[in-house]
Formats: sequence, structure tokens, C-alpha cells
Amino acid sequence: MSYLENQDKYFKLFFDYYNLAISAVDFERNFSTLWDADRDEIYEQCNKWERRFDIELQEKLIAGKISGEEFSKRWNELWGITDEISALSDILDRTYTTCDCFWPDITDEEANPPLELSETLFREEVLSLYHEMETFINKTHVNDI
Repeated sequence: MSYLENQDKYFKLFFDYYNLAISAVDFERNFSTLWDADRDEIYEQCNKWERRFDIELQEKLIAGKISGEEFSKRWNELWGITDEISALSDILDRTYTTCDCFWPDITDEEANPPLELSETLFREEVLSLYHEMETFINKTHVNDI
């Protein structure tokens, strides 16, 4: 899965933003471009299926034919989502949402969090996510030493 394969690229973006090597606008643009490409690659898998198993699974959940727990189990199996991928995906999905709410031209007073984030509020959110990403990287790279 691309998110996991690109975790070092994501972390470098966080690291560069944390260290003020790139601007908030550059972080948002670069992160969104990388995330969009990974998302598109993942969903490209659907074109190889004989039918849309993901949609069928969602319909079963909505119709009450399977429990939320069963849905999650089968969804993760369908997409090959491990606990490691799930943890990383959670951080990256929240970062994507943060980027989507970023309005670089508004002041702190004009911001309406969490729907609209000024540059100051955006930085606070991204730095919090950076620390989560750093913890994730440290846990998953322990065996790389």
C-alpha cells in the first residue's frame, strides 16, 4: 500500500514544516499531492475486481446484514489493511482533513475552527500530527536498526 511505502516522504514533509524549511502553503500543496496519488493508486485496485466488493460490503452494513465489527474485519481484509497501515492511514487522513480546512488568507480572528483554519491554527494542528507521525515512525522503525 502506498501510504506505508511513502511514510518516509510524508514524515519528511512533516519534519520540513516543523523546522520551518517549507511554508504552510507548500506543506498543504505537497501533502495533498502525495496523498491524492496514494489514494488514487489504492482505488485503482477496484478496476481489477470482477465486481465492487467494497460497495457490496457497505450496502450489507447499511442494510444491517452485518455488524460494524464484521464490516471492519472484512473491509480490512479486502483492502489488505494491517494494524500498522491503519495507524498510519489515520494520521494521514486527519492531516488531509486539516489541509482541506486551511485558509491561508484568513486571520486567527476570522477563522472558524475546525471548519476553517488560519495559518496559526493550521500549524498547531499539523505539529500535533507531526508528533503522532514521529511516534509512529519510531515504533515502526525499531526493527530497522
